[in-house]
Amino acid sequence: RDWSSDVCSSDLDTTTQSPTTANAFQAVTFTAASVSGWTYSGGTFTCGQSGLYFVEYNGQAESGTTSPITILLRLANLTLNYANPNTMASITLTAAYQPAPISKSFLAFFDAGNQLQIQLSVSSAQAGLGSVSGVPSVSCTIIRIQ
Repeated sequence: RDWSSDVCSSDLDTTTQSPTTANAFQAVTFTAASVSGWTYSGGTFTCGQSGLYFVEYNGQAESGTTSPITILLRLANLTLNYANPNTMASITLTAAYQPAPISKSFLAFFDAGNQLQIQLSVSSAQAGLGSVSGVPSVSCTIIRIQ
């Protein structure tokens, strides 16, 4: 089977993303988008075809302090006003300026028209997703498998 025709989004961003409010989820934005079968606008992906999807996101977490800071990433279905806890990844950082990977992969069913966001929350505004030497601060791939 040629899976390449079913890739719905393979997006990345190389900017630093730091929430201004601690412990509140905000949309992660993507500046480089290669979307097929989905639409993307202002941090929101809209599903073009119902089906079972493989979803994977990766982030480069970084903190500006040695105090413990927790960073959370999740996928939220805005249409259903729901964020499944099984779509969430977390990491606690205790070293300043030491990037650490945060990632999650899972299967999920989406209906056509569902609006999805990758969202970020940090326990302190001194942390977020950082870009190191042009490495993506966050990337997301969504592939329809059925």
